[in-house]
Formats: sequence, C-alpha cells, structure tokens
Amino acid sequence: MVKNNGSHFSFMVQAGPSIGAGHLFRSLTFAKCLKRKGCIIHWITNEHAGDVLHQMNERAAIYRDIFDPRMLDRLPQTDCFFVDSYLPSINYLVMLKDKAPLVIMDDFKDRPVEEIADVLINYNLGADTIPYKKRKDQLRLLGPQYAFIREDYWSVEAEDRGYCLFASGASDILNVSQSMVQMWDSQWLPLVIVVGPMVSKAQRSHIETLSAAKSNVAVVYAPPDFPSLVAKARFVICTSSVTAYEALSVQKPISVFQVADNQVLVGEAIEARGVGRNLGFWGTWGTADLKKVVVAPLVPPPLVVNRYGAELTAEILTKWLGGERK
Repeated sequence: MVKNNGSHFSFMVQAGPSIGAGHLFRSLTFAKCLKRKGCIIHWITNEHAGDVLHQMNERAAIYRDIFDPRMLDRLPQTDCFFVDSYLPSINYLVMLKDKAPLVIMDDFKDRPVEEIADVLINYNLGADTIPYKKRKDQLRLLGPQYAFIREDYWSVEAEDRGYCLFASGASDILNVSQSMVQMWDSQWLPLVIVVGPMVSKAQRSHIETLSAAKSNVAVVYAPPDFPSLVAKARFVICTSSVTAYEALSVQKPISVFQVADNQVLVGEAIEARGVGRNLGFWGTWGTADLKKVVVAPLVPPPLVVNRYGAELTAEILTKWLGGERK
C-alpha cells in the first residue's frame, strides 16, 4: 500500500462525444471531497476527459484505451481504484482488484460487478431493488443519500423565474436540443436550452440559428452558472442522469427522458417514486407528449436526494480504507 500524507485514489473514467461527460463530472465531485480529507488523486483517462481535467488544473495520465490489460503494469501504485465506466470487462476488473481494493460506481447492473467490487456505489433511485448478489465482505452504498451532487448546488436556493430549463447532456449524442427548439410552441413559457461543452460547433450553430427564429427560446453554451439556472427554473426537462439528481436536490419539478440504456431504469424509478415524469426514450415521444408536460400542474417533489452525498460517501470510504472494514 502507498502511504504519503493520505490515501491514494486512482480514478479510471472516460468522456467524449459518444459517451458524454456525466461519469467524469460526478467523479470530479467525489474527488474534491476526498482531497479535503487529505487524499491524493490520480486520474487515468482518455484524451477527451484529459482535456477537461487539464482545464481544471488536474493532472491526468492519458491512455488510448485505459482498460487495455496490457497497460495494467503501467498504472500507478495506489491504495484504491475507483472505476466509473461500463467499458471494462469482468476479467479486467478481476485483474485490477488484484493490484488494490476496487471501488465500482454502478447504475443499472449490466454486468455482475458486485461479485468483484470491494465497494459498490449506486446512488440511483431504486438501487435498493436491484438484485445484487450479497457479499458479507463488501461495503455497499446504495440510494440517493449517496448522490454525487456538485458543491455548487450545496448553497443555492430554489426560486421560480418562470422559464423551463432543458439539458440533454454534455455532448447531446442524439441531438435532442435541435428537435426541442423545433417542437417548442411560441405560446408556451420561455425555454432556456443548455448546450453542453462537447457538442460540435456545427451542431451548436444550427441550434442557435433555429432558436433565433423563436422569441421564447434562448440558447446558452456550457454556462458556468448552470446550478443557478437549474435552481431558478420553473421546471426542468433533462436526461435521467446526473442533471436529474441535481434538479431533485433543489426540489425542482422535473420531466426526464433517456438517450442511453443506463438511463432507462432511472427514468422509470423517478416516475414510480412520484418525484418526476418520465417521457421515455428519445424517439418514442414528440410534441403532443411534450405539451402535456409543459401545461401540467407543477408540484415541487419531496426531498429525496442528499445534495451532500459525495461528502458522506468520502467520509465512509476513507474510514473503510483506513481500517474500519466490515
């Protein structure tokens, strides 16, 4: 084990136009909490995520394929690996665990990761109903009390400025923002569309051109005050991913949709728990379904997401790693 003023955590996470940046941003939130506890963070990632990390003055080791078994011997010595990705094979995770304790962030059990992880984290609504196989020697942190909500949300206060906020992810992989501009009726309340930092310039330009023809539609690109925009919206329409939990943490009425398979169970759980509406996978709904959401009575949801979940998780995990393992 490496010991040097604190535990060393190696974060293995990727980002890019085809996978978005949700995994990276929630990992950054957690890493900040660990740093405050004296931990030392190492980033093992791809080029796209590396660019984002560089802008935040984070140093990262860049690999073409961070989960290539041939690269295992080149990974840094560490006290713990933190993996937030659906890409590594089960065999790779087994080999990684042989090098150091393994923490896995999961969303929907697409693979039996609970059979490998020393620590399993799933902060989604409904995580406690997923049929994970039980292990006595494993630490499990399940449910939205452990949600990784950015610190920018910790102090914001909700209010109603009368607009709908729309966000379709850092890369908007299915170009939903463009369709949203086209569907938005001129008689509806103002719409603010957030274009993510990984959306191509051509795609962004086209969205802005379409929105210019509508007086009640505005487009903002990668706004630094995104948490404030969420907190001041009348309601939020977004993917059932990190943004949905951020909105719920400040008790905003939400309607969610999906652009990736890992978001489906989250959307279903949000509606089943009565904390938001689920439009379904993009391509299965259109203007008529959107209108129902826009004109429906809005009721702030109950508080189901702990906005300080990353801090709580960091406290538990550092104690666990320091010897309080059960």
